[in-house]
Amino acid sequence: MKDKLSTRYIGNVESWSDFWRQVVGCGKFYNFFGQEDGQNLIVEINKFLANISLNQDFYKSKIKAYPFEVPNSFKDLWLSGTIDIFEIIFSYFEGYNNEFQPKKGVYYFKLFLNPEYVEQFKNLLKKKKNIFPNSRLQYSMLEEMVNRQNSCETSFYEKNFYKYPHDEAINPITLNSRSMYEMYILLDGWIEVDGGALFMIADESFLNNEFEVGVLSYSEASWQRYQTIPEPFLYTLAYILFGVEVYSIDELLRYPIFQLLYE
Repeated sequence: MKDKLSTRYIGNVESWSDFWRQVVGCGKFYNFFGQEDGQNLIVEINKFLANISLNQDFYKSKIKAYPFEVPNSFKDLWLSGTIDIFEIIFSYFEGYNNEFQPKKGVYYFKLFLNPEYVEQFKNLLKKKKNIFPNSRLQYSMLEEMVNRQNSCETSFYEKNFYKYPHDEAINPITLNSRSMYEMYILLDGWIEVDGGALFMIADESFLNNEFEVGVLSYSEASWQRYQTIPEPFLYTLAYILFGVEVYSIDELLRYPIFQLLYE
C-alpha cells in the first residue's frame, strides 16, 4: 500500500542551502533565543554554510555507513550540512550553547546516533537496560510499544493508516509487527520538549523512495508518525521561528520559506 503513495518532499541539497540562508536572514532566532544566543547561533550556522564543500567527503562517509538504503531527504540533510545545523539548533533548544563538534561514540553530537550505532528495534529489546549511555530511553518504553502493537487489530486501521497527520486514535505503532521490529532508531535526544527517539520504518518505502518515521515522546509516551525524516524537525523549527505549533505539511506551507522543501 505504501509503495503506491508519494510524499510531498521536493527538496535537494541546493534548496536546503537556500532555506538556511533565508532562515538566518530573517532574524527570527532572536525572538526565541534572545540576542546573545541568537547571534551566536547565526554565526555558527553561517560558518557551516561557508564550509559545506569542505565537508562533503565526511558527510558521504556517514551516509555510506548506515545499514539501510538512505532516502533522498536524509541524504540531503547530510550533504547540505543540515544534520550539523539541526544538532546546533536543538542543542541551544536544550539549553546548551557549547560549540558543536562531531564525536566518534554513540552520539554524533547530542541528537543523532552515529551510523555505526544505529540499530533495529528488535535488537534494542535484547539490551533490557543501558540502551544508550545517559539516555532517557528506557526498556519499559520499548515494552509499552510492543504491548500497544500486540493489543491492536491492525487490519481495522488499514484504510486510514497512511493519512497525515495521523489520527491519534490509531493505536498501532506500525501496520504490521514485522515493520516495528525491523525499524531503525536514528536519534535519541531533545527532538521535542523533554526528549524523544526517532525511528525510521524501513521495510517499505513510499513511491518516491522516502521512508516513514515515528517519534516516541519520552514525556507523553506518545507515538507520532511522519512521511519523511525532516518533518518533525521543521515543525519544531516553525515554533522557534514563528511561534506557532504546526501539525501538518499544509500548516507548514503557510510560511513560504518551507515551500523550498515541500509542496
